[in-house]
Amino acid sequence: MTKIYRSDEDKMMQDRNLKWSSSSIMKHKPEDENSIQGFLAVGQLQERFLIKDIATHGCSGGVPGLTYYTETIAFYDKHKKEIWDMLYDLSEDQGFSVPFLMSDFDGARNVSDEDTFKNFLVWWAVTQKARELEQD
Repeated sequence: MTKIYRSDEDKMMQDRNLKWSSSSIMKHKPEDENSIQGFLAVGQLQERFLIKDIATHGCSGGVPGLTYYTETIAFYDKHKKEIWDMLYDLSEDQGFSVPFLMSDFDGARNVSDEDTFKNFLVWWAVTQKARELEQD
């Protein structure tokens, strides 16, 4: 598939984004490939999405691989420990309980059952990890 760029500036931006993702993947140890950070790095390298877009807009706009409940539930099941570790770390940093913190996250009011709860946590965790990567 050949990319068509509108300008040299678009080409430079694309090259810079791919270089970042390539170097980011090289920093991963093989056991990190199944982490949330690994998911983000590989997705950007494969040009499925930009980490910057997820960090800015969150997942609700659509992220390939995290669109349907079947995808987010499978992602949650695979990354449950990492997601809860992120929640506990945030809880300790902020000095509030995990449920109190979650009640303030985007999308909390839309949780109505176990599936929507898992979806909510996946979107939060992926967005948070994307923001961390963009700050680095």
